[in-house]
Amino acid sequence: MLGCSSRQAFARVVLPEIRPAVLAGTLLVFLYTLSEFGAVQLLGYDTLTRVIFTTRQADRAVSFAAAAALLVLAIAVVALERRFRGRAAPDQRAVGIQRPTELGWKKLPATFTCTATLFIGLVVPVSSLALWAGRGVADGTVDVGQLVRPTLNTAGVAVVTAIVTVAIVLPIAIETTRRPGPWSTVSAAAVLGGFAIPGLVIALALAVIALNASGFGWLYQSMVLLIIGYVIHFGSQALASSEQAVRAVPPRVREQARLLEPRALRRTVDVDMPLMRPGLLAGGGLVLLATIKELPATLLLAPIGFSTLATEIWSGFSEGFYAETGVASLLLIALSGSLTWLLVLRPTARS
Repeated sequence: MLGCSSRQAFARVVLPEIRPAVLAGTLLVFLYTLSEFGAVQLLGYDTLTRVIFTTRQADRAVSFAAAAALLVLAIAVVALERRFRGRAAPDQRAVGIQRPTELGWKKLPATFTCTATLFIGLVVPVSSLALWAGRGVADGTVDVGQLVRPTLNTAGVAVVTAIVTVAIVLPIAIETTRRPGPWSTVSAAAVLGGFAIPGLVIALALAVIALNASGFGWLYQSMVLLIIGYVIHFGSQALASSEQAVRAVPPRVREQARLLEPRALRRTVDVDMPLMRPGLLAGGGLVLLATIKELPATLLLAPIGFSTLATEIWSGFSEGFYAETGVASLLLIALSGSLTWLLVLRPTARS
């Protein structure tokens, strides 16, 4: 645009194009903050999630009212985001053009900002946890062997949840991508809505249904109900990646495979799955990472005696066992990184 300053060009050209991504990112942060329970509870800050958890047994009316208010707030913000997001229309002439931009004098503040973010968000917390853990191990007050079972429980339930979630979401992704219609639209909206609802509210609803619905009492505090809660809440994290995975199979390849192999199952195994594998692994990896650190749903729905690293961190910090909390936290970080590399990054790189 001739005659326009850089500020005017940003406001008229760049900002409308990046607005959907900015609003989507803001919504994601809002929903995470809205549903956060562990941090606000440990810091003693009053939020709706804290009210729901503390009154779920003593005063169910207050707990349900707080859950309803939280649900309405989440849905309202999602609706507003969808209303003001608009649709981006990128300039197709710019596709594929990637030219490095020299920052000049801005390089120093940009580097400082990135370094400070990394230092505050990663180095400082990990160093603090390592200090707690080191003191506990040196003093002999922490028995690392007691954390083996929670670690195995965390890894096992996360892997199972990731597999089940991808298996449930994949047919929906196929429908929305290849045969869009009312059913696929409603199904995709239901999956996406599960992420907008805080995990604590989902867990509370499932617990109430299991306790009050005839014939479903056996589900309460069972692994089945726990995984159902995880799948409902984290299904949306696998949907987008699954849709990308389905799009990775070109229509011409599917047509040729249909001519050469009449059996649908064989075509899926030999043709579709190898091409879809990176996207499916990415979606499953997102679900896996979310499941590993999920706390409120685990506290409400997990079977008696079933502990994860997240619940160990919660109980250890609540009781003042900071050394044990530090060791469990480091194990959680190591487990997240190891599973991500093993199940997502390594297979994707090989593909």
